[in-house]
Amino acid sequence: MKVVIVEDEIRIREGIIKLLNKFYTDIDGIYEAKSGEEGLEAIRRYEPDLVITDIRMAPMDGLTMLEILIEQEKRLFKTIILSAYSDFGYAKQGIKFGVSEYLVKPVDIGEFHRAMRKVEAEIAKERLSRQENPEKLRSFEAILAGMLSGQVRYDIELGKFIENAYRISADTEIALLCVYLGKRYEEERQLAANIISAALVKGNYKDYHIVFLPHGQEVLFAISGNIKGIERYCQYNVVREVNSSTGVSAVFGFTVCTGFEKIIKSVEYIHGALPWSISLGSDVMISYPKALNIQAVQLVYPINIEKDSIEALCAMDYDRMNAHAEKMLKYLTKLIYSPDMIKKALLRYLLSLLHVVKEVNFSAYEKTDEGGLLDAVAKAVTLSELEAIVFGLLEAIVRRGDKTVGLLVGKARRMVEEYYSQGVTLDKVAAALNKTPEHVSSLFVKELGVNFSTYIKNYRLNKAKELLLGTDLKLYEIAKQVGYNDAKYFSRVFKETEGVTPAEYRNNYM
Repeated sequence: MKVVIVEDEIRIREGIIKLLNKFYTDIDGIYEAKSGEEGLEAIRRYEPDLVITDIRMAPMDGLTMLEILIEQEKRLFKTIILSAYSDFGYAKQGIKFGVSEYLVKPVDIGEFHRAMRKVEAEIAKERLSRQENPEKLRSFEAILAGMLSGQVRYDIELGKFIENAYRISADTEIALLCVYLGKRYEEERQLAANIISAALVKGNYKDYHIVFLPHGQEVLFAISGNIKGIERYCQYNVVREVNSSTGVSAVFGFTVCTGFEKIIKSVEYIHGALPWSISLGSDVMISYPKALNIQAVQLVYPINIEKDSIEALCAMDYDRMNAHAEKMLKYLTKLIYSPDMIKKALLRYLLSLLHVVKEVNFSAYEKTDEGGLLDAVAKAVTLSELEAIVFGLLEAIVRRGDKTVGLLVGKARRMVEEYYSQGVTLDKVAAALNKTPEHVSSLFVKELGVNFSTYIKNYRLNKAKELLLGTDLKLYEIAKQVGYNDAKYFSRVFKETEGVTPAEYRNNYM
């Protein structure tokens, strides 16, 4: 696939190129243009499969360029439009040009992957229908990715191609190994794929294909040929190899289907079974249909833990809240309960806490995304994800709203939020509150778990992140806006905390 990027902001062009080079291996060429005129020339010259273009460029904008190429010259390519929120209505004019996707700047990486998946599937489908260079254009990976996204439909012609090209007929057994990486997908996907590939080859399972699935945060292996004994091999060799490798944390699902057409339904079965890892742990490969026969114990809801948690919440005793939450999670996993039982019990527990927050601290409740919380629990695949949800909510309850902390700390926080860009210090805050700096700092540690200096530093850096991703301000301008007069010092503090410089952070997440 050839891609032309038409964008007048070099930072955005470079960010997109970086994403394409890092995550998409079937790209034959990436070409740049910084204006509509240059875009016309590049598209005419390279005849790309995909054009990623901004709208507002001078003197020729992106829509005018598309009108010339598509309406007048009848050129065929897929288009992803980049636009600011204010341009979104304008961007929709591109519908008459067959625009595939609209991405709002700054570009979200997850949305970018979703758009690219859709475009890749559309291109694969059109190439299939045109019968053009099937050996090159109709790859196993592209076909399977297109089917999983719903953009490619299995038919007799496609079945014949797969049988001829890959020796997979309607009665060929295919082992499916689904590797769920969760939020660490982007950083671990390639490492996990490399480790698993090496392990499969070592076990003489060499006929496999890899499909990366960013939306599901998964890597899928489809293994054909001789698959005798592969389930046992994967459980005792592949899973162990991955889990023993530094930095990789995965949940494995496995099943066997017959024929390429059955892969989609089989992947759905695996997805339904993966949450059993909450009960069984990541060392156990979740195998379908064996997961259907797991004998789960009936869960009795621990009302006493809920009552103790509510008592700690009302007292705003963060340590006790955490302790009771840990007790709840241990209770839910001490026996083999079904994932549905665990999630229902945990939802009841979290909703009971939210009900109390709503009554005693409505400002904190208003800022809590209850719908998102419920959705996150429903979609959780691992115990660590459930833990993050629970402790994330507890931290949010403590940090949001002045009633969740003492009056003095509440006043100090409001002063930080109002004057953080003006060089506010612990001495100034303490003087305004008629307290000693030592007393104020000790209260921050007691009620928020961090001292004043750390709190204001984190607050400033969070504001800096918002500006880095949401504006085009220069780094020295951002530094000044968040209370750092020295841009170099700001960059040093940012890197010490985040592990990357402000410029790298902007490029990585744009």
